[in-house]
Amino acid sequence: MGKIATKNELQKRGIGIPDMLCETCDFEEENANHLFAKCVTARSIWWNIFSWLKIPWQTNLDSLQEILDLIQNSPGAKTWKRHVHMIAIATVWRIWNVRNRRIFEGEGISVQKAVDLIKEDSFIWKLRSPPSLLRSPPSLLRSPPSLLRSPPQKPYVYLKNVCI
Repeated sequence: MGKIATKNELQKRGIGIPDMLCETCDFEEENANHLFAKCVTARSIWWNIFSWLKIPWQTNLDSLQEILDLIQNSPGAKTWKRHVHMIAIATVWRIWNVRNRRIFEGEGISVQKAVDLIKEDSFIWKLRSPPSLLRSPPSLLRSPPSLLRSPPQKPYVYLKNVCI
């Protein structure tokens, strides 16, 4: 986790950070585990995503690894777990985006808006992903599917902006 440019990691790299508190909650020092798992905003986002996926939320999760382990150990078919893993990647990406938007643009995003964007991101990624990506073993280290790459190989029929 030491590669994520949180305030804690930037300070370790010699970059002067005047305020080490998390930008989204102002309660604790910003590090990867806080940002993605312990922060009130992140916990609220994860709770909503877990509710949407019908996975029971555990309040004692203190790291991103524990959240991913809970997802991986949840009952369900391999295909379902791959889709859920992709949603987890979208959630991590969106939490990072919420943090950066607050820091660099001075704007906050509500938890509900973030959750809606995660659902939208996941749907778009699924549509744009080649089937082989969803069959391969999940890995958080893999980049999310690019929205800029060419459309999937299968022909799709569009009716009134709905892909079938």
